[in-house]
Amino acid sequence: MNDTNPEIQLKLGELYSQLSLEEKFKKILCMYKSVREIIISQLPSELTEVEKRMRLFEIYYSQDYVGRLRCNFSRRDPFGATFNF
Repeated sequence: MNDTNPEIQLKLGELYSQLSLEEKFKKILCMYKSVREIIISQLPSELTEVEKRMRLFEIYYSQDYVGRLRCNFSRRDPFGATFNF
């Protein structure tokens, strides 16, 4: 989806092209952290930290593994996964 005005898109492109690689990386990292915080805030509060990490993994990577990889995480053993190829 791209609902940004073409003139604004061009101006943003110009601004981003002037940034150093380090500045670009820092902006991307900041956006990643913001998205992560938003996602975590939407998860059930009763989840443990490990369960939250597992949910984040599922949210971030589920499309990459659909049909190729199924993970079955046990509640008692959060790192025990079975992989079915």
